[in-house]
Amino acid sequence: MLLLRKRMKADLTNAMKARQKNRVTALRSVLAAIDNAEAVAVTPSRQPVVGRSNDVPRKELNEDDIRDIVQREILDYQSSIAQYEQLGKEVEADQLRERLEVVVQYMTL
Repeated sequence: MLLLRKRMKADLTNAMKARQKNRVTALRSVLAAIDNAEAVAVTPSRQPVVGRSNDVPRKELNEDDIRDIVQREILDYQSSIAQYEQLGKEVEADQLRERLEVVVQYMTL
């Protein structure tokens, strides 16, 4: 397993034990984005067949791929924060800022 992902999973476990809601949410979001990036698209040649396993190997990501995904998550958070601020929803924007801080930490590893 890649180092960055392994670190995030360990940190998620610790955050869950410590009941750190925003940290848990941020890490789950990034890990889900990584999992989604590994998914293989369903094509006509990969349609499920009754009575057969439809498992296919997932895409293999490298550390650079994962860093790109983390960077996209950062940009998404920044965009959402700006939108909440425009709407005057400071509480929601503050929550996203906390989550953003969690995700940004992984860009320096």
